[in-house]
Amino acid sequence: MVNSKFIFLVLFVSTFYSCTFKKQIVYIDDIKENYTFRSEKSYTDNIIQSGDVLKVEIYSIIPEASLAYNKPLHNNSSTQNENLFQLDGYLVNKNNEIYLPVLGKIKTFNLTTEELSTVITQVLLKGGHLTNPTVNVRKINSKFTVLGEVNSPGTFNFFDESINLFQAIGYAGGLSIDGKRNKVKLIRTVNDVSTVYYIDLTKSETLKKEIFIIKNNDVLIIEPNFNKIKSAGFIGNPTSIAAISQILLSVTLIILNN
Repeated sequence: MVNSKFIFLVLFVSTFYSCTFKKQIVYIDDIKENYTFRSEKSYTDNIIQSGDVLKVEIYSIIPEASLAYNKPLHNNSSTQNENLFQLDGYLVNKNNEIYLPVLGKIKTFNLTTEELSTVITQVLLKGGHLTNPTVNVRKINSKFTVLGEVNSPGTFNFFDESINLFQAIGYAGGLSIDGKRNKVKLIRTVNDVSTVYYIDLTKSETLKKEIFIIKNNDVLIIEPNFNKIKSAGFIGNPTSIAAISQILLSVTLIILNN
C-alpha cells in the first residue's frame, strides 16, 4: 500500500509552491510604526550630466537689469507644454558646459544644480554684472524608464528636484501581483558608465540607500516572481496539470492493485 505520509508530503509540497506569501507582495515588510532613518546621501545630491537640460533664472534688485542674462520665454502661460518649456532651458554639452547670455561658457562638471547656482552667482558678482543677484537652477528634462511586471510600463518625465523609488513605481501604476519585490533591478548610467543595482522593496534599509533616489535616465526592471514564471511554463499550463494529475492517479492505482 502507498505510504500515507508520502502522499501527504506530495500534497503539501504542491500546495506550498502554489501559494503566494505576504513577503512577496508587501512593500517594506519589516518596518515599524514611527520608524525614522537617515539616508546615505542628500536626496537632492543629483550631479549634472551631459545631455541634461537646465532652467537657469537670474534675478536682481532691479528686474530690468537682469533681463539680458535670461533666455526669453517662449510662452508665459502656466499651461505651457513640455516641448516649449524645454526650449527655455540650456543643454549641457559633451564637455559639461552650458552657454548663458552675456556670461558665455559656464562649466558644470561634477556640480549639483545648487552648486551651479553658487558658481553663476559668483561669476555675476566678480564680473560686476549685477548687485545681489539671485540664481535658480533646476533640471527640466529628467526622465526614467520602468519595465517588466508593472501595470503601466514606459518612460516618464519628472520636473521635481528629485523623486524616490516608490514615486517612480507609482508613475508606472505600481507593481503587478506577479512582480518580484525583493530583487528589483536598477540600471544607472553616470558619465557613460552603467552600473546594475539590485533593490529589495520589502526591507526598510532600502529607504536609507543612495539608490532609493531616482536619477535622470535610470532604468527600473521588475522581474516576474516564481508564481508568474511557474504559470508561464509547463507546470502552470492547465492542460499540463491535468495530464500530470492523470499520470499520478494511474501510477497510484497501479501501486494499490499490486
